[in-house]
Amino acid sequence: MNKLLFSVIVLSLCAAPAVQAQSATLLVDFSASPSSGLAPLNSVDLSASVSGTATGTITYKFDCTGDGTWEHIYTSASTSYTAPDLCSYPTQGIYSAKALVERGGISSQGSMVLDVTGSLPVPSSMSVTILAKNVSTGQAIFSDPISARPSDTIEFQIQVGQGSGTAYGVTLKDVLPAKLSYLGNLKVDGVANSGNILQGISLGDINGGSARFVTFRAQIAPNASFGAGTNNVVTTVTALGTNASGSDAITLNVQAPGVSGVATAVSTGLFDPSTLALVVTFLIGFILSYVLLLKFYVKNHILPKAFHAKAKQDMENVVERIKRREQLA
Repeated sequence: MNKLLFSVIVLSLCAAPAVQAQSATLLVDFSASPSSGLAPLNSVDLSASVSGTATGTITYKFDCTGDGTWEHIYTSASTSYTAPDLCSYPTQGIYSAKALVERGGISSQGSMVLDVTGSLPVPSSMSVTILAKNVSTGQAIFSDPISARPSDTIEFQIQVGQGSGTAYGVTLKDVLPAKLSYLGNLKVDGVANSGNILQGISLGDINGGSARFVTFRAQIAPNASFGAGTNNVVTTVTALGTNASGSDAITLNVQAPGVSGVATAVSTGLFDPSTLALVVTFLIGFILSYVLLLKFYVKNHILPKAFHAKAKQDMENVVERIKRREQLA
C-alpha cells in the first residue's frame, strides 16, 4: 500500500508542471486612433496592450487592412506598444485592422473595424491676410507695408476667412524670420490665447461667410543686426485645414542708421579732421626747420661775406684819400 501511495505522489509531482504550462494565458487589447473619419484618413496609430500569465518578451504584429501582410513587427519586454502613424486609408470604405501578439510560445489576436466615410467638400475660397502696425511709434491702423526702426515692437493682425463652403480643422502658423523675436500677447478674436503661433494654433472649422482674427506681437532685432539704410524684413503666415489652405506675407521696411561705433561715411581726404591735423602738424614742423636753417646760413655765410666786402671797401677809400692828399702837397 505504501509503495502504491508513493507512486501516485511521484506521478502527481511530475504532472504538475505540464498542467501549469497548459494553463498559461495571453490576452490582447487592440485599438486604433482615430478609428473613424473622413477620407483620406491618414496617420492612424495602432496600439496593443498585453495581459495574462504568459512570460517572456512580446512580439507585436500589426496589419492595417487585414490582408495578412504585417505592416509593422516589433519585439519588446513592455506589455503595451503603439505603432504611431502606421496606417493610411485614402478612400472611403470599411477596413479591418488586426494585431497579433506572441509570448511564451502562445499567441493572441485582436481586430477592429475602421469606418472611413466620404471626403470633405472643398470650399470655393479661403482667404488669409496679414497686416501690421508699429506699436513703438504709436501707429493706430494696421497696414502693409509699414516703416520701422531696429528694436521697435510690431503687432500683427491675421484674418482667415471663407467666401463659401466650410474649411475644417484650420491651423494657423507663422514662422518668424531671424530678425523678428516673438513676444506673445496672442489673441484670437480679441480673446487672450495661451498658444504659440510659431508652433501653430487651432482655429477649428471656419464656415463660409465668416472669418477669424488673430493678433500677436514681435520685436525687431537691434541696430547691430542691420546694415545702414532700408532693410526689408518679410514674414509669411500659413493657414492649413483638412480641405483648404491659404497664406500671405508682409514686409517691414526697417530704417537703420548703421552699426553703432562703426564709421558709415566715406573719408573726404584733406578735409577729414584727423588728416587735416596731421597736415598742419607737418607744415608747422617744416616751417620751423626752414627758419632755423635760414638763420644758420645767414649767420655763417651771408654776414661774414658782407663784413669782408665792407672792410675791403673802407680800406680802398682810405688809400684813395691818402693818395689825394699826397698829390695836393
